Amino acid sequence: MKIAKTILLCICLAGLSQIVWSQNTSSDSTHGIPGYLDPRTGSFKPMAPPLEETPNAATITPTTGVFRVSFTIDLSPLPPNELYTCTVIVGGYDVGTGQSFAETASVAVTKAPGVAFCAVDIRYSWTLGTPGSDTVKLSFQISAVAPSNGLPQRSTDQGIATIKVPANGTITTYNLSPRL
Repeated sequence: MKIAKTILLCICLAGLSQIVWSQNTSSDSTHGIPGYLDPRTGSFKPMAPPLEETPNAATITPTTGVFRVSFTIDLSPLPPNELYTCTVIVGGYDVGTGQSFAETASVAVTKAPGVAFCAVDIRYSWTLGTPGSDTVKLSFQISAVAPSNGLPQRSTDQGIATIKVPANGTITTYNLSPRL
């Protein structure tokens, strides 16, 4: 009986020692990049650093510039009495601060027979914590509206480019020739 109790005690001590030795006493759990998988786009979105590590917006020099998008639009199959607008959308995500940013601008077009012209300028000033590694996505929309009822007759939405945030003070120009 005494031998059985000794064997049982040894088994219990061996099991407890395995549990104790398998605990991770290191508090260093910085494996990988914290973030989440965006189910809408399927892309990985890094999380912003904790608040104490996020750059203070008051200490960040704003990143400024202009996106200038000029359009020459082929209107040959559409009625000439419609009203047209050009819209440019610029948006992105600042990894340094964890903030998203977006700009939108619209203008009316100038028409000639079978063609329309417009130029959209988006002047921006963003407080980005990591402008050298942040990206922006540019896209546009061109809409035709019937003057009789104000309803959209036709529109097109397309991407222009995904680029790194331009250097401070840069004018970034695109010349597009879409067909509506």
